[in-house]
Amino acid sequence: MIAEDMRAWLPAQHAAWLVLAAVRRLDLSRFHAVYRADGKGQAPYDPGMMLAVIYYCGLKDVMSTRKLRDACTDDVGARLIAGGARPSNKAFAEFKRRHRDAIRELFAPVAGVLKAEGVISDDDEVAAIDGSPVSTAAALSSNMTAAQLDAEIAAAEQALAAELEAWAAASAADGAQDALWQDEDGSGAVPPGSGRKLAAAHRRLARLEAARQRAGERAAVPDAKAQARLAKARDKAAAAGARVAALEADADAKLARYQARTGAGKKWAGKKPVPADVSARVANARRNAATARQRLAAAEAACAGAAAVRVSATDPDSRILPAKNGGWVQGFNFQASAGRSQVLLATGIHDNPADVGALVAMIHATDATCDDAGIARKPVKTADTGYACEASFTALAGRTDLILVAVSKEAVAAGRRDPAGTRPVPGPWQDMAARLGEPENKQLYKKRGQYVEPFFAQTFQRNGRRIPYRGTDAVSAELSLRGQIHNLAKLFTHWNRIGRLIPAPA
Repeated sequence: MIAEDMRAWLPAQHAAWLVLAAVRRLDLSRFHAVYRADGKGQAPYDPGMMLAVIYYCGLKDVMSTRKLRDACTDDVGARLIAGGARPSNKAFAEFKRRHRDAIRELFAPVAGVLKAEGVISDDDEVAAIDGSPVSTAAALSSNMTAAQLDAEIAAAEQALAAELEAWAAASAADGAQDALWQDEDGSGAVPPGSGRKLAAAHRRLARLEAARQRAGERAAVPDAKAQARLAKARDKAAAAGARVAALEADADAKLARYQARTGAGKKWAGKKPVPADVSARVANARRNAATARQRLAAAEAACAGAAAVRVSATDPDSRILPAKNGGWVQGFNFQASAGRSQVLLATGIHDNPADVGALVAMIHATDATCDDAGIARKPVKTADTGYACEASFTALAGRTDLILVAVSKEAVAAGRRDPAGTRPVPGPWQDMAARLGEPENKQLYKKRGQYVEPFFAQTFQRNGRRIPYRGTDAVSAELSLRGQIHNLAKLFTHWNRIGRLIPAPA
C-alpha cells in the first residue's frame, strides 16, 4: 500500500528535507517586500517555496526553468516542497529575474547556516581565490568594432524612426499624436503600449548605444602587455640595426687598413679581411636584424589589433575570453573564494580574461561573507601568480591579516620545486616573496590548489560552463545562486556523514 501522506514517501535524510530546513532559517523578508500587501491582484507563489524548489532541483543538477516546472509534476521531492502547486517555467524565470539582488544577498546567510552546523569553522585557516572562464548567452559573432557599431546605431535609429512614423500614423486617428512625442515628464521616451516592433527597436538601439559606450571605455585603456611587447621589440630592432652598422663599419675599416698596408709592401698579420657584403659575421647580424624587424612589425600589428576593440552588441558587459580547453568564448571570468572542503566563501565575475585586478574585490567579498555569516576568524587569503600585480599589493599594503599571493611559478610557491634558476622577482613584489619564503606560510599556500580548484571541477561537471543569461546583473546572480546550491550540497553531505535525521514538517 502507498502511504496517503506524501511526507512518508521520502526518507528522513532526503534532500527535500534538507532544503526545507535550510530555507526556514533564511530571512526572506526582502522577497516578500516586492509583492503587494493590499490583497489586490493575483496572489504570487510563496517565495520560500519557489526558492526551495530551485535549491532542491539545483542539488539534482536541474537549473532550467522548464525542467523546474516539470519537476513540480513528476519529482516527489519537488512536488512535496511545492505543496502540489505547479508554477510555470515563466513563473520561475520571472522569480529569478525579479529577485536577483535578493538572491545574491542570500549567499552569506546560507554560509551562516553552514557555520551554525559546523561545516565552516572558526579554525579554518585558508581561503583560496581563483578564476575560470564561463560563457553567456551572447554569441561570439555578435562582437563589433566601434565603426561597425556606429553603422548599426545609424541603421537602428532609422528603423526606430520608421516605426515611430508608422505608429504615429496609426494613432493619429485616435488623438494619440501628442502622446507619441512626449511622456508626462516631457521626455521623448517611447510611450507605453506602443507596440512590440516599436519597443523591440527601442531596446535594440539602447543595447547598441551601451555597446558603443563600452567600446569607447575599453579603447581608452591601453593594452599594457601589448605596449610592453612593442617597446621590447623596438629596443631589440634598434639594437640589431646598430650591431649591423657597427660590424659593417668595422669590416670596411679593417679592409681599408689591409689595403693600405699591403699597398705599402708590408705583410698583413692574420686572416685576410673581406668586404662587409661577403662577411659571415655581417650576414648573420643582418639576418638577426631582419628577424627583429619582422617581430617589430608583428608587435605593431598586434598593438593595432588590440586598439580595435570589439564589443558584443547583445551583451556589452561580457568579453571574448580564451576557453579553458582551446578556442574562445563570449562570457566572464568567474571568480570564487573557497575554504576547507571546497565550501564557497565568495563568488564574483571579472570582465577580463586575466585574474589581475580581481584580487582586492574578492578579498573584500570574502571578508564580507565571514562577517555576515558570523565567522570570527578571517582566513588567510591565497591566490596564484595570475593575481600578482603592484597595484593590488599597494591597495592591500595597510591590511593586518595575512595574504599570500604567488610571485613565481606554482611549484616554487608551494615548495615543490627549488627556486634556483627562476626569474628574479620584481622590486615591488619583494615583500610578498619574502612572506611566501617563510616555511609556515608556504604550508598554508599549499592548500590553495586543493581548496578552490576542485570546486570549479565539481560545479562545471554538474552544470557546465554556460550561463544562459546576458549582462553582469543576471550572470552574477545566477553564479551566486549556483554557489549557494554548491554550499547546500556540502551541508547535505555533512548531515549524512554525521547521521543527522531531519524530521518532516508537521
